[in-house]
Amino acid sequence: MNRWIADIRESEYEVWESDIYGETREEVIRKGLDEAKEQGVEVFRIGYIVDEPEPRLDVEDIIERLSDKVYDELGEVADNYLQEITDKEFEELDKGLNDVFEKWTQKYNRKLSCFKVIKEEIITVK
Repeated sequence: MNRWIADIRESEYEVWESDIYGETREEVIRKGLDEAKEQGVEVFRIGYIVDEPEPRLDVEDIIERLSDKVYDELGEVADNYLQEITDKEFEELDKGLNDVFEKWTQKYNRKLSCFKVIKEEIITVK
């Protein structure tokens, strides 16, 4: 898997745009230099790609929001709604909701398609 990226635009942008990837820092610098020279660019940047884990549903937050919503609608009679969930019940709900969410993201091609770039360096074209 390609772990390095080069962005040939001379200005620094928050979002990286590139089709220049490489297995090593040296490989991506070489490819970046070739492209930068071809485009007449004097500097470009490279960075190391870090994959982010797929997002998960925050089940604790979901339960809290649902409990608050029911309380807002019904008042004190719903004061303890979903407040006494056991660890086993929570784990079952967490696994079930996140399994459904993962299947949904796969079905509709909504998997995370972005990444974080670290170890950024500016490369000067000589």
